[in-house]
Amino acid sequence: MQELNFLFWNLNQKPLVEEIANIAKHYNIDVLIFAEFNIKPTDLLLELNINVVNYFLPNPLFQNKKIKVFTKFHNNFIIPIEDESDNRFSCFKIALPLLEEVLIFGVHFPDRRNNQPDSISSYACRVARKIKKIEVERNIDRTIVVGDFNMNPFERGMVDAEGFHAIMDSKITENNHRVVSEEEYHYFYNPTWSLHGDVGNNVSGSYFYKNAELVNYHWNVFDQVLIRPSLINSFKKETLKFIDSDGEKSLLKANGIPNNKCFSDHLPLFFTLNIPTK
Repeated sequence: MQELNFLFWNLNQKPLVEEIANIAKHYNIDVLIFAEFNIKPTDLLLELNINVVNYFLPNPLFQNKKIKVFTKFHNNFIIPIEDESDNRFSCFKIALPLLEEVLIFGVHFPDRRNNQPDSISSYACRVARKIKKIEVERNIDRTIVVGDFNMNPFERGMVDAEGFHAIMDSKITENNHRVVSEEEYHYFYNPTWSLHGDVGNNVSGSYFYKNAELVNYHWNVFDQVLIRPSLINSFKKETLKFIDSDGEKSLLKANGIPNNKCFSDHLPLFFTLNIPTK
C-alpha cells in the first residue's frame, strides 16, 4: 500500500505558478490535476523543482488543452487512456510497481453561465456512460473521478442513476449497485457532500456566487471527488478538504470568500488515497 496525496484546482486561467508550488510543497502533493490551465508546463515544472527534482512533465500523449496532470512519477507509471474530444475530461491510469492499477478521470464540465442545469446534467450522463465503458474495457473498477462538475453534489446529474449515481453514504455504496426497472446502476461514493457548510470545515464550499435571485446558495461545491466502492477503504476521509491557503498566504478575501482577483474563483480540493497492494 502506498499513500498518495491528490490536488485538483480550477485555475480560472490564472498564472498561479508560485501558489501551486507552495501548495505542492506544503501538502506534499503527489498528483496535481488542473482545469483551465493556461501556464507553460515548463514554467510550472521549474518552480515545482526549484530545490529538488520531484515532478515530471505531463506525458506527451496527453492532448487535453483544458486539463493538465503533473505527478511525482515517471511517465512509465502514468498511462494516458483517453482524452475527450471537447477537452472536458481526461482519463489516465496510475500503474505503480506492486500496486493495484487505479483509473483517474479529471473533469471540467460546461459552465453554468452559458449552459442550463438540465444540459449539464445530460452531459454528466454522457460522461458517466463513457466512464463505465472504459472500466469494462480495461477490466478496472478502482476509479476516481475528480474535477469541476459545475453542479453541487445534490443536483440531478450527480445523483441520477443514469448519471454518476453518486451517494453521500459510503455504507450504502458498498452494496456496489442498485436495481431500477430491472437495470443495474453502479454507485459512486461522493464524500464532498460533507464539505458544503461551515460545520467542521474551514470554508463552506469551493466556489462563491451571490446574485439577486430568490434562490441562491451563496457557497457551492462544484469541485468534487467521486470514488467507486472498491476504493472506499483506501480513501482517507479525514484528509478531504478545500484548501484556503497555499501555506504562505491566504487564498481568501478579508470577508472569507475566494480571492478571485489575485487567485482563482475556485478553491483547491485535497484528498489522500492509499493505493492497495496487488
